[in-house]
Amino acid sequence: MQSRKKMKNKSIDLGRLYRVRELAEICGVNYLTALNLVKLGESDSVKIGRTYLITGERIQDRLTQKFMLY
Repeated sequence: MQSRKKMKNKSIDLGRLYRVRELAEICGVNYLTALNLVKLGESDSVKIGRTYLITGERIQDRLTQKFMLY
């Protein structure tokens, strides 16, 4: 629980690659929800082996779009 709070307050490094679990923590959603977003193509990612990686820039774009809808 503490790591989730730390992640929300932490700024997103646009050049860094994030795993799905980190994406979930940043967006404040369940791990499976984040995984489904990645698999459905809602968030651009690269799959290396069994791991999906998402750039910080894509996460920032996604968060910006999410908040612009309201």
